[in-house]
Amino acid sequence: RRMSLSDAERELLSLRSNLQVERKMLESAEKLLMVSQIEAKKEKLSKAIEGHHSKIASLQRQIQRIEANKVATNEVEPPPHPSPPTTHAIKCPTPEEQRSRVINELCLTERDYCNQLRHCCVDVIPSLEKENAVNTEVLFGNMNDVHLLSADLLSALEALRGE
Repeated sequence: RRMSLSDAERELLSLRSNLQVERKMLESAEKLLMVSQIEAKKEKLSKAIEGHHSKIASLQRQIQRIEANKVATNEVEPPPHPSPPTTHAIKCPTPEEQRSRVINELCLTERDYCNQLRHCCVDVIPSLEKENAVNTEVLFGNMNDVHLLSADLLSALEALRGE
């Protein structure tokens, strides 16, 4: 099937967007895998990582096929020459550094979430109950339990960070 230039550009945009999403999902799954202590979760995340790798490879093949078709039909100029390589080396973090960064990020995120849950439990729910505006039991049901679980997770993450 032959595509018009605008259709090919839209398809490329969509595929590149999907590629970015898959890469972000892959990165998140890999981060979770590094800090996961439960084997079942590791296996599930490993399968998710394999799926993301497969999707990324498929998206890259589709992009290459469309770009090759565009160049072959002379509908677009070939891409410009790549810029010369940089002369300074990029230092890759060690697995320990990566793990530390992931745990720090998880701690920050979980602390924010825990604070928001606390605010809900301490300020928002009592205020709504006082005004009798909504049925807080239906709306917020197990919010206190979720807050306690979040606080426990934060403590466990901070203990990992302290190792």
